[in-house]
Amino acid sequence: MNPVSPSPSCYRGAAFTLVEVLLSITVLSLIMTLLVNTLTVTQRVYTGAQSRVEQFREARVAFESITRRLSQATLNTYWDYNDPNAPTRYVRQSELHFICGPSATLLNQSGLGPKLGHAVFFQAPMGVADDQTYRELNSSLNSWGFYLSFEEDTQLGTKPSFLGTRLNPRRRCRLMEFRQPTERLQVYAPPGGAPSGFKGMNTAPFAATTAWYNNPELVRDTSVTPALLQSRPLAENVIALVFSPRSPVPSGISSAKDHDIAPDYSYDSRRFLSDPASPVASVSRHQLPPTVQVTMVALDEASASRYEREGGSTAELVNAVWFKEATQYEADLQALTARLSSLKLDHQVFTTTVSIRSAKWSTNR
Repeated sequence: MNPVSPSPSCYRGAAFTLVEVLLSITVLSLIMTLLVNTLTVTQRVYTGAQSRVEQFREARVAFESITRRLSQATLNTYWDYNDPNAPTRYVRQSELHFICGPSATLLNQSGLGPKLGHAVFFQAPMGVADDQTYRELNSSLNSWGFYLSFEEDTQLGTKPSFLGTRLNPRRRCRLMEFRQPTERLQVYAPPGGAPSGFKGMNTAPFAATTAWYNNPELVRDTSVTPALLQSRPLAENVIALVFSPRSPVPSGISSAKDHDIAPDYSYDSRRFLSDPASPVASVSRHQLPPTVQVTMVALDEASASRYEREGGSTAELVNAVWFKEATQYEADLQALTARLSSLKLDHQVFTTTVSIRSAKWSTNR
């Protein structure tokens, strides 16, 4: 008996035609292409976000250092005779000093290059000492400060000497930290034989009241051997630094603003000596501002390097007319960020308001 062979038509429904196979491959290819593109975009976004965080990590840490140190500022104010030799009344007295404002004014005797942005200098119990004898004093007094510098790394002592000429010197906008150790405090010894804290004096030149930091030894004190590095860079590519002292607005005065104690960003607890005609000289006498609004703008290294290679200077990105009046703060900041965006410079703005714990603000004079 011969077996019956199945008809070829029985297999036609179980197979794919060439057209169907090609169509399936095409659809699968489209799906794979969409998946790959989606994964690529996701990876690019994630990598960009991570890169941005890494790029500004140094600036973020530096900004946190500013706010932490500034909140510890002190004047150790007390009430005493206005003149030890011929007293007529009690006034606030202090041997310490708090000053902030445009660097062009605060650092006019420092010998630095371009004076960028703002600066702040003060005393605080940081417990920093170079002498082993004093290192156990965790709350000893130090002079501290922050400012911007546009110098070559060789001038700041940040380039190791063993590198020699193997690396070309770099010029960058840098956030600098001034720290004067306990055993080198100069705030108690004004120049010209003036008494500590200029007690009993009604006037004194600005160069004298700020001599404890505003001098050519700001970066490196060469009066000792080996030379003492008093300033160190905290972060690179910081192009703007703004300090705006604020105080509570008096009730009942509708025109009053919280920045009236420093309408031009300048605040000096010794202004009554160097500029007694100033309307804020008497109220700021030996007083700390209750709060200080701190703003910092930083570029990433790739953007700064590209801008320098194209012939630009990061030291000139901030217009000289910006951040001169506190009433124009918002407009000036918007103008700066708009300029950086138009130049396609990746940047980050840091801003916060710092409360100074030792401030005991009073309008009594």
